[in-house]
Amino acid sequence: MGGFALLGAGWMWLLPLAALPVIFHFAYRQRRKKLPMPSLLFFQRLEPRLQSRKRLRDILVLLLRALAILLVLLALARPLWQGLGGGGPAAVVLVVDNSASMRASSRGAVTSATRLATALDAAGALVANLGARDRAGIVLSVPDTWVPALPELTSDRARLRAVLDQVRETDASGEPSAAITRAAALLAADSSSRREIHVFTDLQEHEWGASPAGSLELPPGTVVTVHRILAGEAPVNATLAELRPSDRASLAGRPSQMRATITNPGGKDAAITVSVADDSGHHLAQTSTVPAKGRIDLPVAIPAAAPGMHWARVWIDGDQLAGDNDGYIAFRCAAKRSFALVGVRKDFGTLPLALAPAADGSLSGLAPSYIDVAGMRAALEAKPVLLAIPWDVLPALDPALLESVRAYVDHGGRLLVAPRATANAKGSQQNPQAPPALPSWIGVAGAAPVGNAAGIPLMALDARASLWRDLVGPDGAVRLGRARAFVALPLTFDQGNTGDKGATGALGLEDGRPIIAERTLGAGVIYVSGIAFAPSWSTLPLQPGFLAIAQAMALPPAGSDAGLRLLAGEAPRLPAGTVTGPARARSVAGAAFDWQGASDAPGGLPPFPRAGVYALSIGDQEFVVSVRASPGEGLPGCVAGDTAPALGALRHRVEDFHGGDDMVAAWRRGRTGLEAMPWLLALAFAAVLAEGWLANRSLVRPRAVQSSSVGMPAGAAGGLGGGADGKPGSDKGRAA
Repeated sequence: MGGFALLGAGWMWLLPLAALPVIFHFAYRQRRKKLPMPSLLFFQRLEPRLQSRKRLRDILVLLLRALAILLVLLALARPLWQGLGGGGPAAVVLVVDNSASMRASSRGAVTSATRLATALDAAGALVANLGARDRAGIVLSVPDTWVPALPELTSDRARLRAVLDQVRETDASGEPSAAITRAAALLAADSSSRREIHVFTDLQEHEWGASPAGSLELPPGTVVTVHRILAGEAPVNATLAELRPSDRASLAGRPSQMRATITNPGGKDAAITVSVADDSGHHLAQTSTVPAKGRIDLPVAIPAAAPGMHWARVWIDGDQLAGDNDGYIAFRCAAKRSFALVGVRKDFGTLPLALAPAADGSLSGLAPSYIDVAGMRAALEAKPVLLAIPWDVLPALDPALLESVRAYVDHGGRLLVAPRATANAKGSQQNPQAPPALPSWIGVAGAAPVGNAAGIPLMALDARASLWRDLVGPDGAVRLGRARAFVALPLTFDQGNTGDKGATGALGLEDGRPIIAERTLGAGVIYVSGIAFAPSWSTLPLQPGFLAIAQAMALPPAGSDAGLRLLAGEAPRLPAGTVTGPARARSVAGAAFDWQGASDAPGGLPPFPRAGVYALSIGDQEFVVSVRASPGEGLPGCVAGDTAPALGALRHRVEDFHGGDDMVAAWRRGRTGLEAMPWLLALAFAAVLAEGWLANRSLVRPRAVQSSSVGMPAGAAGGLGGGADGKPGSDKGRAA
C-alpha cells in the first residue's frame, strides 16, 4: 500500500524562488574594468586557466544556492512516502454509516448480525489497535443527537469505545458527502503528519451511487479507505413510500382520513400487516399483499377526536427490513362546523343526510342549519362551510344580499346551486323550460331539461375535479358506479364572466354535456348542479360514492397549521419570516429526542434521525414536526467495484470487509511511511555549507616562478621572485 503525498502542498507554489540566485547573478554581476599594469607577463600565462575555473566555480555556487532553497521549500511541503518504513502518530476518523439500510442483515460468519452491528465491530477493532500517540474521532453518516459528539480528535480509546456503544439504528438516509466534510474538518484541526479516514458502510446504491453535488476537499495526504460491509440475501421488503392526510379539513367528531402508499421494490410478494394507532389509544390493523415491484394505496381512517392537535402512527409488520416501515403524521381537528341550506329539508333531497347523518354533527362534524332568505345575512356572518341555495331562489335575491353571497365565496366560502328536489321531474320533461338565469359572476347557465324514463348514463368528465378527490383510483379513473339521470339541466359556461377561473364540467351525460360544474372565485368554490339530489332525478344519490361527493362539496380545505412534515434525516425547513433564536426540540411520540441550541447557529436545527412527532419551539413560536422513515432506504442494490461514486474525485479505495483480524492486519501494513522533511533539511544545510566553502576558496595557489620557464635573466628572476630558498634578496639567490 505505497503512495506519495504532500502534507503541506501549499509551499510548492513557492518553488520558483529557487531561481532567485541565478536571477541575482545575471542582474548584478560585475562588469570588467581595464586597469593599467606595469607588466602583463604573468597574467597572460595565468588568465585562461583562471577564467575557466572561475566560471565553473560560479556555476557550482549558483546551483548549490538554488538547491538549498529548493530543498527548504520541499521540506516545508512535507513529502510523505507511504509504505517505506517509519510512520509516526496518525490522525484517524472513523465514519460509521448508521442509515436505515444498515438494519438489514450482513453477509459473513455471523449471518444474523445486522450491517450496523458488523460496522461497529469493525470500527471497534481499529480503536482497540490505535497506537499510544494516535488520535481518532467518530463521524456518523446520519447525525444523531443521542450519540455524544467529539469536537476534536482524541487518544482516549475508552472515550471512543463509549461513543461507538451509543450508536443505534435510524430510519434515515445518510449523506456521504456531508459526513466526509465533517471528517475533513476534524483532520484539518489536527497536526499529525499522517491522516486517515475509514468508512464503514454497505455502499447502498441509493446513498452512494450518485456523484456529490460539489467537490470534496480533504487535508493533504489524507488516505481514505471504504470498508464495504457485504450485504446478505436481499430481504422481502415493503416500504411506507408515502403517508398523506386528506386535503380536507379534519373536524371534531368525524374520522380523519389519510392515505398510505406501500411499495415493494423487491422481486418477491410481501404479505404484510398495516397498523394504525393514534394518540387516543385506538389501534387498527389490516392485512394485505404487495406484489413484487408493485404498490398499493390503502385508505386509513383515524377515529374521531376532540378539537386540537393530534397525531397518528402508521407502520408495517411482516417484512424483513424495519428501517423504512414507520411513519407519523400530525393533524389538527377543528371544531364542529355548520352548513346552511336556504329552504326546508325536503328541497335538498338526500344531501342533508349525506352531509350530516346525525343532526347534531356527532357523526360527521357537520351540523345543518335551515334558514329562509331573511336569515341569510346572519347566516353568512357565521361563515358556514357550505351555503346551499335552490336554483330559483338565487336570481331573485336583492342586489345587496347577492353581493354578500359573492363576498362570502370570495373569502373562502363554498356555494352550491341546485334545482329543488321537490320540483316535478316528470313535469320538467313534459314542459321543458330553461331555468332562470344565474348571476353573471357564477359563470354557468342552464339549458332546457332533458330526460329519459330509462335513464341517461352519467360519466365523470374531469378526474381532476375536486368532487372526485376521494373516488379516483390508483389508475386515475373515477369509481362512479352505474349512475343514470332521468331528468337533468345541461349546463353551459359563460367564460367571459367567470372571475378567477373558468367553470369546468365535473359530471356529465354520456354525450359529454355537463350537468355538474365547479369553479373557483377568489378563495372559494362554486358548485352548480343541473340535477336535484333526489332519486326521482337520478340514481346518483343511491350510489355509494355520493357520500364522498357531498362531503367534497362541503368540507373546506385543510388548514396550513398542521405542522411540518419531514423524512427521517432531514432538518426542519422553517416557514419564511420565522424569527431565529434559542430553540428546543423534544419528542412527543416515537423515539426519544431532546435538543437545545440556537436556530441561527452554524448548522442550524438538527436533523431528526427517527420517525416520530416532535415539538419544536423557537422563542415564543411553536411548531409540530411529524417524521416518517426515508423510503429510499428500502431500495435494493449496493455499489460494486473499487470506487464509490459518492466520493467523487477523491482518491480512495474500497475493500470488502471479511473480518476484523484481516482488516487490522492490512491496516497495520499500511501504517508505515517515511516523512522526508528532516532529510531534506539536512541536505539543504549541507548545500549551504558546500556553497560557503566553495565561494570562499581561492582559485590561485602561491608558487615559485622558475627563470627558465619564462626566458628571463637570472638577475631579473631573482629580483622579482626572490632567491632559490624563497627569501627575497638572499645571497644564495643572487649567486644563482
